[in-house]
Amino acid sequence: MADKILFTSESVSPGHSDKVADIISDAIVDAYLSKDKNSRVACETMIAGNKVILGGEINSSITLSDDEIKKIVINTIRQIGYSEDYPFPKEDSLKLPYIDVEINLRPQSPEIAEGVDKWKRALAKSEPYNESSGYKKPVYANEEMYDPFYYLRKSEEEYRISVGIEKGGGAIGAGDQGIMFGYAEDNEDTEYLPVSIYLARSLAKYFYELDRKDKRYRIFGIDIKTQVTVVQDSQTGEVTGIDAIVVSIPTLFKEINKPAIEKIIVESGIFNKYDLKKAKIFINPAGSYIKHSPLYDCGLTGRKLIVDSYGGAARIGGGAQSGKDYTKVDRSAMYMARWIAKHIVKAGLAKRAEVQLSYAIGVSQPISFTLYTFGTESVDRKRIEEFILDNIDMSPEGIIKKFHLDDPKKVKYIETAKFGQVGNPKFPWEIFDDEFLEKLEQLREYKTELKSLDDLEREYPDVYAELMAGVTFHQSPEYTKKRMKEIEKSKKR
Repeated sequence: MADKILFTSESVSPGHSDKVADIISDAIVDAYLSKDKNSRVACETMIAGNKVILGGEINSSITLSDDEIKKIVINTIRQIGYSEDYPFPKEDSLKLPYIDVEINLRPQSPEIAEGVDKWKRALAKSEPYNESSGYKKPVYANEEMYDPFYYLRKSEEEYRISVGIEKGGGAIGAGDQGIMFGYAEDNEDTEYLPVSIYLARSLAKYFYELDRKDKRYRIFGIDIKTQVTVVQDSQTGEVTGIDAIVVSIPTLFKEINKPAIEKIIVESGIFNKYDLKKAKIFINPAGSYIKHSPLYDCGLTGRKLIVDSYGGAARIGGGAQSGKDYTKVDRSAMYMARWIAKHIVKAGLAKRAEVQLSYAIGVSQPISFTLYTFGTESVDRKRIEEFILDNIDMSPEGIIKKFHLDDPKKVKYIETAKFGQVGNPKFPWEIFDDEFLEKLEQLREYKTELKSLDDLEREYPDVYAELMAGVTFHQSPEYTKKRMKEIEKSKKR
């Protein structure tokens, strides 16, 4: 009999202090991008007591006055739920209109701006080719933009050889250096997320929306924390049960009707797949929970990275997503890493997939790409890596185009700050690309049918070259067999 292990993830609602800060920061990002999609925004929020402090750097063709920014902050807090009619008194919770906003937003560093948008300088530059200057004659990345690598000390080719990535770059450099991770596991029911974070997040969302939609539950506050401990098979990782559930939710009254709250948990339907009879359920385990919100717990942008990602079941990068425009790879590359991992799992190439990307500021292509499959792969991991590198543009420009990150009509960053940067099926980086999935699935099919891609490479190098170049992926498996027979006939002649 396999051993059982426990794993726990937590989540919080939009009314939690740190989430309030995240949501305000992303509301500022959306406000600038809605009027100038090329805005460069890095906005941090601290909210302590009744005071909201905004700090950061912004470059944009439009200007928002302090009064306009304050209005955005106030409206955002109102939408979160700390409105004038919030049932808790101002002594117990953050509540409009008792809020003060301080703004300290400055222009972005010109050196960073130059590194990120080198293509603008390239377009305006008329300096001729000069070998001794260290510049190279620019070439087109497409018909409109120059490739910024030609304005680095090394040529593009030299740079790519040095870092082991040979694919062409884009016209936008990474907004910062850093590492980013994306993760997925084989569970369609949980949006390819670990079960523990999916359940904890679903529970936090349920209580938050219950409070706001049903007046019978206006006795609850919106500063909610949840935690779920799952029981896993130590060999397979399969979740077989629920060991514990924790819910901390503000209530208007000191006395807590715990059985009523437990009944809400059971009737939510979130845990229908599991037997909760033996599960330990903790409701406000510290006792009464009346005083809450940033009034009693300072909130900061970027302090809920585990909550926003994979609940501790996978690694994460060092930077937050909220408060940053799409050129910041902490945000955009994290989305790409998740998209890649999710497709690998969906295609059946691995049961679990974790992707790491890393970037250097001002450089468009990642300086490293690594795939981890934890021994669950059905195709050689290196083969999958090679295919991804050959077929996916992981430059900031490529990511932006792939997910329409610069289109305010298609991406509202404020939504990502509420219940996770990943896992929402409406986000562009969560939507499957059927054509790409087919290519990945055929990679698995060829492995099964031909026994080994190494065999194919050795016996039919031309077919193998076509396969890895993506040519035969547009054809059926029969096409590859046909090509192999043609080669066999030519050998006999």
